[in-house]
Parts: sequence; structure tokens; C-alpha cells
Amino acid sequence: KAIVNQSGFTAAWSPLWHFNVGHGLFDGLYPIFVSVLMWGLQSEPFRALLLCNSCREGAVEKQLPGSYKQREDIFGMFGGKGCVLDGTLAQAYHRFEKVVVGIGLTSQKKDHNGNVTLGACRDLNACRHFRERMYKAYGLEPPTPAETRKGRRRMGILIENKRFGLDDMQRALRALAGDEELSAFIDVKLTSWSPRKKKQTGEFFEHLKIMRETDVHISGPGTGMMYQTFLPDGAVHINLGSTEGACTRNFMEEYMAEGAPYLRALYYLKAGGGINPAYFLTLLRQAKKLLDVGFPRPVPVSVNLSPVGLVFKAYVWTLHRGTKEEEAVRGMCPTRLIPNGPVNGNSAFFDQHVCYGIKNQQAKGLNVCLIQVLRKSFDHRFPDYGEATRGRGWFSTD
Repeated sequence: KAIVNQSGFTAAWSPLWHFNVGHGLFDGLYPIFVSVLMWGLQSEPFRALLLCNSCREGAVEKQLPGSYKQREDIFGMFGGKGCVLDGTLAQAYHRFEKVVVGIGLTSQKKDHNGNVTLGACRDLNACRHFRERMYKAYGLEPPTPAETRKGRRRMGILIENKRFGLDDMQRALRALAGDEELSAFIDVKLTSWSPRKKKQTGEFFEHLKIMRETDVHISGPGTGMMYQTFLPDGAVHINLGSTEGACTRNFMEEYMAEGAPYLRALYYLKAGGGINPAYFLTLLRQAKKLLDVGFPRPVPVSVNLSPVGLVFKAYVWTLHRGTKEEEAVRGMCPTRLIPNGPVNGNSAFFDQHVCYGIKNQQAKGLNVCLIQVLRKSFDHRFPDYGEATRGRGWFSTD
């Protein structure tokens, strides 16, 4: 075979489920960016090389035509030198002038750590660097801090997703319209990122333009809330949770907010399904206070976690305290790599461990006694957390 010289800088990785924008960004592009950042190359243009045998699953491409290509276009724009699939290089050997290969242990889905943070987001300030580069790659100035819009009507977006029906969200917005003080403070628009929805607001460039002006970002968990990293400093993210899963309310990717110390996260803690309009307004009032008064930045560790995330974190640290695995926990090692550590599967999050037994689910290798004690301890410390527990705490322990 011929030898082809590839000049310049190449970043090569194997993406995970990149037909989905959340996985494409934070199980591929963000982790390879962290690898690049660790070499001090975060400002240098690179060619994106995907090591995935042409990167196409036929069934997915048939159901979601063009979805892989959309993400690859983002990769190419972010790097600045386009995106190449390894299958297109198979006819020759290639000599790379400079290359960084592999995503390490900083992907969002597979690499949860005991602090429930997105890897390197806090300690390397990686999320802020990632945010700044993404905006600049699309020719946009990075967002100005939320406090620069003080005195003007704030902008909020409520993300349409599969966790809640359209009727739920419209009832919440009608309640906001009926509150004179809050509706004067903030304009919340129903927003959909999906091209299959009638309310589609545009492609990724348009999405970034919306995010850079957003003060309050409201979404159920999952793909719909994965843009939160692109929010301005001082913005507020409201995680509406979901009734799917083991706990009364499950918040899934909490590590995204906990890892981004330039924003504040609030959680829908009220029991019951759907979106209660009155409680929705309660959360907006809390967001208003944070925007009016401000909050410390960087946000202190653990402040952006829900009760589920807090108990999971306490479980990991308590479980390994005084053992030979404690050093790995302190080093932010993914829990899946720690012997006897809790492992979250493809469709499972922290709730599967924290709320073991509440809905009769199973979790392998769980120290049931410890998790029950920690739930009870949380409720004892915060008996009125979540407003609807009648003094029994958020987990409703006796």
C-alpha cells in the first residue's frame, strides 16, 4: 500500500452512539477535547478522525436518516479541519504529523465518578473551555454572564421531550402567564431540538444562538437537557426529573450540572407525575432569586446535586472509606473500574442504587444496609425537603 502523509493535527477517537446529539457531544467530542486539553492543544485546529469502521449502524441510519452525518459535521466544525471516517482511509497507510488518540475516562455515560461530576469539567475547567471553543467554531462570541442582562426581561426555555406530554408543559406555561410578577421577569418559550417535531427551532448553529441568550434552562432529563454546558455563566438549569426509574423522581445526568461550576441547578422535588403548575412557579421563583442576587462561582462541590446524587455520592465515599480503593475514589476514577463499586448500565442511573427496594428493582453488588441508612440519614437531616413529604424527608423513610 502507498503511504500518505497527513499534515497538521489530528484528533482520533471511537464515538459512542453518535447518532444521538447528547452521546455525540459528551461521549465522544467532549472526551477527545479533554485529551487534547491535557496536551495543551485546546486552541489548535484539528482534523476529527473517527475510528469506528465507517461509523454506521444500518438500522439506526434507516430510522434516523442523516443523524450520524449531522454529528460528524459538528465534530468537523469544532475541530476546524473537517471530519474523516476511518473507512475512507483503508486503501493506504497513513503517517500523521501530530495526533492525539483516545478519549480516556471522561465520557458522560460510562465514566461516572464518585463525586457525580463530568470528568475533568471542574479540575481542568474543561467544560468552560469546551463551551468557548464550540461557540467560536460556529462564529459566535461566547455568551456574556447572565448578570449582564440584569434589569431586562430574562429569557427561559422549556425543552419539549418524551418525559412529559405537551399538555403538561402548556399548563405550566399558562400558569406562568397568569403570574404577573414572574411573567414580567421572564419569558419562557417552549422549545424543541428535534427535527421531527413541529416546533423545531433550527439546526445546531441556531441551537447555540438560543443557548447563549438563555438565563433559565428547563428540561426533563436525557438528551433534551444535554446542551446545558453551553449556558452562560450565572445561568440556572432546572431539571424536571422523570417518574421513570427507581425513585419517586429521577434526574439521570446530574453530573452535567455538578461538573459545570458556572451554573446553578435546581430540581423538581415534588412527588407525583407530570408537571405541577404551582410547583413549576415555585422553581421559577427560586431561579429568579438566584438571578437577582447571584450565587458564588465556582459553585461549591455538591450544591448542584439532587437528593439522589447526594446519597449516591455519600454511598461511594462511605463504601470505600478506609479501603485500598479509597485512593481511586479520591482520584475521580469511574466507579465501574473500582472493585465492588456501583456500576450503572446503559439504561440505569444512580436511582437504581439509591432507591433500591422502593420499586422492587435489583442492583448487583449493592450494600443494601448502607444505602438504606444513608437514605434515612438524609431524611433525618432534611425532613421537609421537596415540600410534599409531611416531615418524613424526600425518600419518605420512617
